[in-house]
Amino acid sequence: LLPSQCLCVMSDGLLDCIVVGLGGHGSATLFHLASRGLNVLGLEQFHPAHVQGSSHGNSRIFRQAYFEHPKYVPLLRRSFTLWNELSKTADDPEKMFHICGALMIGLPSSSVIKGTLLSIQEHNMPHQILSSDEVRTRYPMMHLDEDEIGIFEAEAGYLNPELCIDLHLKAAKHLGADIHYEEEMTSYSLNSDDSVTVTTSRGRYDARKLILTVGAWAHAVYGKDICIPLHLERRVLYWFKPVAHIEEFKRIPVYIWDLGHGDNFYGFPEQPGFHAGGVKVAFHQQEAASDRPVHPDQVSRQVQAAEDSPLRAVLRRKMPALDGELLSCVSCLYTLTPDEHFLIDFHPRSQAVILASPCSGHGFKFCAVVGEILADLAHQGSTAHDISLFRLARPALLE
Repeated sequence: LLPSQCLCVMSDGLLDCIVVGLGGHGSATLFHLASRGLNVLGLEQFHPAHVQGSSHGNSRIFRQAYFEHPKYVPLLRRSFTLWNELSKTADDPEKMFHICGALMIGLPSSSVIKGTLLSIQEHNMPHQILSSDEVRTRYPMMHLDEDEIGIFEAEAGYLNPELCIDLHLKAAKHLGADIHYEEEMTSYSLNSDDSVTVTTSRGRYDARKLILTVGAWAHAVYGKDICIPLHLERRVLYWFKPVAHIEEFKRIPVYIWDLGHGDNFYGFPEQPGFHAGGVKVAFHQQEAASDRPVHPDQVSRQVQAAEDSPLRAVLRRKMPALDGELLSCVSCLYTLTPDEHFLIDFHPRSQAVILASPCSGHGFKFCAVVGEILADLAHQGSTAHDISLFRLARPALLE
């Protein structure tokens, strides 16, 4: 090994755990493992906080009134606590985790509104229901139709994913974790003594546990052992310069706007210090994009000139003050299961390997608690958190 790669191993020559993929979930997992005094190695095929996967873009929405399923809410409450704890290690806590509220918008019959209300009712969550007039009065740049409503949640906002990853990795390293960047795992094998051997572009490592937080590379890494119908989609994040309501854009909540027919878009307030005053907006779900599978190593990272046309058409109807100059854009990847819930479970052939991908385009807000869950599974073999929604043996993954 190179001097910078020297590892502390147990007397039997085994690491306690290897974490492959150090994006949002992997970095948090490495931190939680190291905080328990375990001997851990983190492997990342790129440099830290890279732009090849799903954990970049300067901001990720954090919300707790979760339209996707009420079972996510307890995990979000724990994640909220953990993110606040991590933010205290940042030079500027609000730069890492900024609370500005969240606004869900749509018809009362839309999936975003109905799902949000279901979680609110099941978990008795504080909220405000706003008419279209009330939303327009608060946020005059938002042009709701008369029959649309908004649901406002106060304890919500956005995370800075690059800073979250950096803080988790620095904390893990301080606690004794070894971290190797630009080292790709080429294979892993299950051994007869229930250990795992990981082969990389630089060497081989043996461990009691292996955690695969590989995001968009899940299908390639899992191989024939784990046949899961995963679907990759490329998304583009845009930063536009407002043409009006410039000051108001600094004070809006994060939002998700259900357009019906399987489409919705989301956005943020202006994020100080990023993209020269640009305001971030993007499609979250887009029916037209649902049949465009890509391989992460082959996807085009370049954004073409006309790619913003569908989003601009929506902005002209719903938020015309944001239909200004395009200041910046970047692509990212969604890795989706058929039911768009996460995958967190043991390998079907061995409890020495733990799977923690994909997160179907809505996972970053959970990274702090998922790191805790994966550390539980590796260290204790179980977790007190309810992850029944994310198991391999569920109908959507067995069909």
